[in-house]
Amino acid sequence: MRTSVIVIAAGLLICLQGSLCVSQTTKPASTQPVSSLALTEFIIDLNGPNCKKLGPKRTIPDDVKSLASRKTKYSEHLSYVVTNNDKQAVYVDGRLLGEYDQLAGVVEVSDILVSSKGPAVLEMGLTGGNERRFWSTDAFSIRNRFKKKYVGQIYTIDENGRVAFLAKKDSKWMAFLDGQPGPEVDKVDDLEFSPKKNMFWYIGIKDSVCTMYVEGKAGPEFKVVYPPAFSRNEKRMAYQAHDGKKCYMVVDGIKGEPYDAIGSINFSWDESHYAYAAQKGDKWIVVCNGKEGQVYDDIYQTSVTFSTSRLPKGPDYCGPALGADGKPLLYVARKGKKSILVQDDTDIGEYEFVNFLNYNLDNHRFAICHSHVRNRILRIDGKDSDEYESIYEFTFSPDGKRYAFAGRKNDITQAVIDGKVDSFNGSINWLQFSNDSNNIFYVIYNNGQDLFINNGKEVFRSERMFRPVLSPNGKKFACVLRRNNHNYVVCDNLTGPEFDDRLTIIHFSPDDRHFWYTAVRGNKYYIVVDDKISQAFDYMSPRSYDVMECPAAIEVEVHQKGEVYLVTIPFEK
Repeated sequence: MRTSVIVIAAGLLICLQGSLCVSQTTKPASTQPVSSLALTEFIIDLNGPNCKKLGPKRTIPDDVKSLASRKTKYSEHLSYVVTNNDKQAVYVDGRLLGEYDQLAGVVEVSDILVSSKGPAVLEMGLTGGNERRFWSTDAFSIRNRFKKKYVGQIYTIDENGRVAFLAKKDSKWMAFLDGQPGPEVDKVDDLEFSPKKNMFWYIGIKDSVCTMYVEGKAGPEFKVVYPPAFSRNEKRMAYQAHDGKKCYMVVDGIKGEPYDAIGSINFSWDESHYAYAAQKGDKWIVVCNGKEGQVYDDIYQTSVTFSTSRLPKGPDYCGPALGADGKPLLYVARKGKKSILVQDDTDIGEYEFVNFLNYNLDNHRFAICHSHVRNRILRIDGKDSDEYESIYEFTFSPDGKRYAFAGRKNDITQAVIDGKVDSFNGSINWLQFSNDSNNIFYVIYNNGQDLFINNGKEVFRSERMFRPVLSPNGKKFACVLRRNNHNYVVCDNLTGPEFDDRLTIIHFSPDDRHFWYTAVRGNKYYIVVDDKISQAFDYMSPRSYDVMECPAAIEVEVHQKGEVYLVTIPFEK
């Protein structure tokens, strides 16, 4: 099997060694792929040992009044409302949850189909005359095909198919979870599942008193309650509240101290610590784990990034930020007209203004973008760069020993790598180190073309290149290559077949030998593995992977002839 690379969503995979690298000042012999790459077909046996039948594709009754769907890891849960004898009945996956006098809301179907983790895909039957059925993969096509409003609302569905909705019985509103009612209230606001669907929450209002309910448990009472924030894996939850006089931060159901104003809260990566800004009179402080810090004139919501070997560009925070285990605590405060960089409640630097911070946790290095008059300067290891009109795309290398950023001044773009400067006409759209930190790659847009640069030398150029991805060892490069409204797979200067716009991002195997993505042509879906393409399927939903994740096997849900299968494709050794 070939181990050279193909593209993604118009992906382009290029080997980054040997004869492909040419001098930046030398025009490549060919700026576009010149040969065609033929993909050979491989057949997936849906009855074989690597396929699991999940069941038949679900349909919806013709008297549906409201729809909601929830894409889970491998399958889709559907919920809908029908009217039975002046009652509105709620169903999930064909199971009756209950009948109610009234459901909240008058919504368009397109308003409730798209989940937070991706577009819903479902088959709908409509009432009144001719029955219309269609597949849709995005809210835009739903909105353009279907304008009719439906009475009733299934508000949200979580990963396990739990359904939450609002219903009215005997003049009182209740929030229902899987048919089980919460307490009676006058009104319910912001009924939701948390982003990762681990917590069900809503704000109940009764007699002008607001209460946060989490998984059915009531929190303290306030005059106003705001939507919550969650830690990374949703082990912890916090929200702001107001009693009419003072503001409070409620963390894990525990009410904090009263303040005149409160900023947004940030949790540490390990979820053990938290910090937020708070106002006392005309001064501001940072509260970390309930303990107040120094007093300042203001606390800025400055962007702070913690770099690690795993995530050279993240995670990102705004305002007081905590390292992975709670150290360091970093934020930017104001004293008079100066911006003060604060680390663990100690002032460590004074600037006119700080635009952003990047702190490498592995090597304890600071990168500070600060302003002088209207220009920006990058300070790293205590040394300032030249002044630029703008500075962007800053990154540490994975080992934290190198750094790079893009700067622009006098209509010239500069790539600054470890203090050394390369100048270009155009703009830098992407910049990244290889995983071994030895190579630096970036994409320059110039005169209608994108140029892919490896260590200062041009490797490849195209009229449209986007969403670049590096393989685990940094020797292969993937990106979108798009021409004439079609996406192409390119490998070693070879162009693969065209596909429609809906391709998943490319992923590599852990050993860097294989790559894969899914593609759409017309109304059919395909799996592409290296230089092989599967048979056509009616629909396909690959498991969601992080852009840096390299799974040892491919897991894709496919629909074929009314049946749904989970397909697992292990990589060849």
